Amino acid sequence: MSALRMTLESRKSSDVSSSDVSRLRRIGRSLRLAGCLIVLAIPLSGCGTGALWDKFFAKDDTFVEEPADKLYNEGLYLMNQRKDLKAASKKFEEVDRKHPYSDWARQSLLMSAYSFYQAGDYDGDVAAVFAAARAYVEGRAGAVSKPALVLDIDETSLSNWANIKANNFGFIRDGACDRLPNGPCGFRAWILQGVAPVVKPALDLFNAAKAKGVAVFFITGRRDSERQATLWNLDRAGFEGWEKLVTRPDDDAHATVQAFKTEQRRKVADAGYAIIATVGDQQSDLDGGFAECTFKVPNPFYFIP
Repeated sequence: MSALRMTLESRKSSDVSSSDVSRLRRIGRSLRLAGCLIVLAIPLSGCGTGALWDKFFAKDDTFVEEPADKLYNEGLYLMNQRKDLKAASKKFEEVDRKHPYSDWARQSLLMSAYSFYQAGDYDGDVAAVFAAARAYVEGRAGAVSKPALVLDIDETSLSNWANIKANNFGFIRDGACDRLPNGPCGFRAWILQGVAPVVKPALDLFNAAKAKGVAVFFITGRRDSERQATLWNLDRAGFEGWEKLVTRPDDDAHATVQAFKTEQRRKVADAGYAIIATVGDQQSDLDGGFAECTFKVPNPFYFIP
C-alpha cells in the first residue's frame, strides 16, 4: 500500500511531487476505467465488460479558470456540509482535470475516491466487474478441460476498508489494531484478526464457478506467516470448496508481487488447468499471462507493483 494520507479539513498548501500526482491520477481513475482488459463485441460471451463502462467515459471538458484551492474547498463543502457525495466527487475530479500538475491534484484524487466510495457507487462498479466475470466464466467453463478461476484476496475477495479508513488512507504495516473504528490499525495485526468482510459479488462468482465445475485458486501477496489467519477469514466469509490457497513466502525472492503471481499462475497451468479468468484489484494481479481473460476490480486506495 502507499503511505498516502487524506485530510478532511480545508487546506491552503500541500507538499507533493509530480511523480506522486501522476501515480495517484492512474490509481484514482481506475474507478472510471475498471473492467476486463480484453473487450469483445458480445458482453455475455466475450472476454470483457464491453459497453458497460461507456457511461464513465463522458466528462465535461468546459474549462473555467478557477483556483485549485477554491475548487477543492467547494468539494469539502459539498461533502461535509451539503452531504452531496456524488457532487463532491465530481468537484474533486475537476481539480485534477483543470489543474492536473498542481499541488492539489494528489489530494483531490484521494478525496474523489473517498466520496465516490461513501456514495455507494464504488460497490456498484465492483459488482459490475464481477457480473461480467461471472458471465464469461459460466460461458467458458464447459468448453475447456480442467477450467480454473484465479482470485486475488485483498480488495477483491475480502475488504480491508475498515483498516484503510481507520488509518486515514495511510499504510501502517506493523503495530496493534485494537481501536477500531479508530486508528491506528497495523495492517498485519488486522490480517491476523481474520475478520475482513466478504466482497459479496466475489463470493457469488466463486459459487457460480464451482457450480460449473471450475476449480478456484486464491493467489495472494499475503505472506506465509499470515496464511492461517487468511484460511480462517476465507472460511468465515463463506468461501468453501476452493482448490488451493497460494500465499507468498516471507523470504520470497521475487522482485515484485506481479512476478510472484505470474509464476504461481504458470504452476497452475503446468498442472494441466486452463485458467479461463483471473480477477484482481491490481494490475500486478493480472499482468504476466497464463490466463484467457483478466478482470480488473476498481481500487482507488492503493497501488501494488
